[in-house]
Amino acid sequence: MRRTTRPLRLLAALACCLVLAVTAAACGGGNGSTSTAGLSLPYEHFDGSGSSTLADLRGRAVVVNFWASWCTPCITEMPDFEKVHQQLGDRVTFVGLNVQDSPTKASQMVTKTGVTYRLGSDTDGAIAKSFMGTNLPVTVLLRPDGTVAAKHLGALRTDDLRALISSKLGIAT
Repeated sequence: MRRTTRPLRLLAALACCLVLAVTAAACGGGNGSTSTAGLSLPYEHFDGSGSSTLADLRGRAVVVNFWASWCTPCITEMPDFEKVHQQLGDRVTFVGLNVQDSPTKASQMVTKTGVTYRLGSDTDGAIAKSFMGTNLPVTVLLRPDGTVAAKHLGALRTDDLRALISSKLGIAT
């Protein structure tokens, strides 16, 4: 019996490793990925001025924050993002992309939080999914060449956001 259970245990362990690897890949892997799949997908501007893509921002360091009005951690971090946005000025472009939310609720949340950086709607969630899946909030840092410098799942406070920008984009905060 011992000979039959050992191969089964080994097979079970390998299956677990495979599941973990596939799950990590589906969730965007880790920081430092050079995936640019979501760069060319369009998003609608909140101010009604049309649409853009993240690829339109090549040549600039970019912080993209995916959020929704029903996501408490998203709302909690938005004033922190605004604070860092104001401090960094034009050294970093901030883009807040609302994911699969009603325009009314999203606009109300923008008014409530007071953010002034670029805002758009990722109405079908395709851009967010291309970077990290569907959990929110997600923040993606893009290098000026359009490659991904870092991905962060979960809320970021002011100091953590500054540290991430400094370490991954090389911009003094």
